[in-house]
Amino acid sequence: MENKRINMKHSFQYNAHNLVALFENTTKFSGKGGWKSKMEAQSILNESKYPRLDYVGDAFEFFVELMFQIIGPARELGGIYDYEPTQENDNGVDGICKNWDGKLSVVQIKYKHDSERMLTANADHLGNMVKEATLKYRILPHNKDKKETTKYFVITTGKSLHYYTDDEFFLNNVKCIGWKQLCDLLDNNIGFWTKAECLVKKLHI
Repeated sequence: MENKRINMKHSFQYNAHNLVALFENTTKFSGKGGWKSKMEAQSILNESKYPRLDYVGDAFEFFVELMFQIIGPARELGGIYDYEPTQENDNGVDGICKNWDGKLSVVQIKYKHDSERMLTANADHLGNMVKEATLKYRILPHNKDKKETTKYFVITTGKSLHYYTDDEFFLNNVKCIGWKQLCDLLDNNIGFWTKAECLVKKLHI
């Protein structure tokens, strides 16, 4: 079946040094020749125009948007769908979406070079997500007694949330999709990468 044009919102599609090269002949998220290593290599090509830390962060945010466009609701990703990035006045929420239960939810995206890195609320400014979710978007935590799916998501190339951040700071209200989950889902997933390459090539046609 022919891949249809998609409506991507993230501005990285216009600013990337070479967007197509990130997906061309790519079959893995991890490892040499994988998407992350290609993206990191591009991030240092012109730091005066596009600082490295901005580049890697924006690239990963773009990738997450594309991933949800292709995969659609998946249990291992919290059932996230109807994902849209929030690029203006971003104070902790990188995207708005619906979860497995069809409830409005928020996503914070954290690129980390070290895939073993455990994220903490203070060092990685994760608390801003919950504050913005509740005060700006009026999205309250899920009801555990009703067995609802979480409405707060962190997606990272790090390992996961630090246990104190997960258990004590967030009181287990946040689902983290980390490095291993992304690699398990995407590495050697030929259907995903074939579609991703095709869709990216069509973005500016």
